[in-house]
Amino acid sequence: MFNYNRKVNKIIVEQAPAPGIAPTQITSYNKSTGLSMLKLSSTQSRSDTVDTSIISIAEDGKNYERIRDFVPVKTIPQGTVRDYYRISLVCPGSGIPDGKERLLMFSTKALLPGDHPLEGMMNWTLWYQVSFDGGRTIAYEKQVIQKGEVYNAMHSLEGVNTGKNAVMLGDHTELACITKFQSDPFENNKIILGVQISNTDENGNYYNPGSGFTYTYCALLHGKWDESSELQWTLSQPIKLSPELSRRGLIEPAVAEMPDGRILMVTRGSNQGRNDTNVDRMIPGYRWYSISSDGGCPAKPWTYTTGENFFSPSACSQLLWHSNQKLYWIGNITEKNPVGNLPRYPLVIGEVDLKTLLLKKDTVSVVATKEENQSDMVTYSNFYAKENRTTHHIEVNITPFHIVKGKPYHETQAYVYEVIL
Repeated sequence: MFNYNRKVNKIIVEQAPAPGIAPTQITSYNKSTGLSMLKLSSTQSRSDTVDTSIISIAEDGKNYERIRDFVPVKTIPQGTVRDYYRISLVCPGSGIPDGKERLLMFSTKALLPGDHPLEGMMNWTLWYQVSFDGGRTIAYEKQVIQKGEVYNAMHSLEGVNTGKNAVMLGDHTELACITKFQSDPFENNKIILGVQISNTDENGNYYNPGSGFTYTYCALLHGKWDESSELQWTLSQPIKLSPELSRRGLIEPAVAEMPDGRILMVTRGSNQGRNDTNVDRMIPGYRWYSISSDGGCPAKPWTYTTGENFFSPSACSQLLWHSNQKLYWIGNITEKNPVGNLPRYPLVIGEVDLKTLLLKKDTVSVVATKEENQSDMVTYSNFYAKENRTTHHIEVNITPFHIVKGKPYHETQAYVYEVIL
């Protein structure tokens, strides 16, 4: 299906601690220069939940020191509190009034009365921790609350009311970026973060019109440093999609700023709802994209630069700028129309054309795919990618689930797939 080939090295980085327990590992740079890295090691034994998380730091990028446990789950009389670390963002001091570099560590939190993942659609809130030493210590933590007197902890953003609907980061690939190419200088050094927000009806209650597992729309959070070097947040206009085009709306936006100032957002959709039982009659499963300065333009099917559509399952994806001045997209592309989330292989990488902001078909190559004796449900998704500052290879952290049919967390290991560009 893909004619372009890149060399890929597969490396095991963490073994499963026990049968039925899946390890995951995410490593990212925690300072604007140098080799220091932060590692998040987690375990999972149930879909859409995390059991344990450990944060470690390696000042040399190799020898990790365990810093603290990031407690993802607490039981209280009212239910279960879940706190999921998602992404981090290094903010250089040159763009902040006080001149101090910071690491922002974003997480989603919720009180789930029955500890069911779907309860999160009415309860997830977005938070960030601020560290001045690369995550070794936390100076303070704040909830993301939109600027304005009407906004508070329960009504944190326009259209978001905790208990009725939620704002969230769906996966580790929803990376934030810092603007530097905006025509208005005041709009530079601003944090742009793609978020997903659960849908509501005319009464403001959570509403799923698409018959899929969930239903959300996307928007861009804008974070601007004020004179006191504190973040002030605003929210773009929503980007929504009819359930006739995507049964779950738009999910897990990946964003990147272009050299001409445009903001590209590529999102996940889904072509499967409760009533989509005939595989041959399912709507197309596509990626969706939006181009704008503030995230407010309508979404369209993302295509190759040739104009051809391509199929993609309901799974996360990532946009990654490389030091070679190329923008890469990493995600799943399938030969046939997917069925909702599946198949989640192969995982591919390709270049984004910087004029059209579409995917260059002749640059797409396979990173990882189903191996012999693996289940057809194996998932090469839920990953995180970065450029190695020393080798300049792209390193993809990933743990494939559903290797064994009917046992989604058996025979799992955490890997790094090293892509040689």
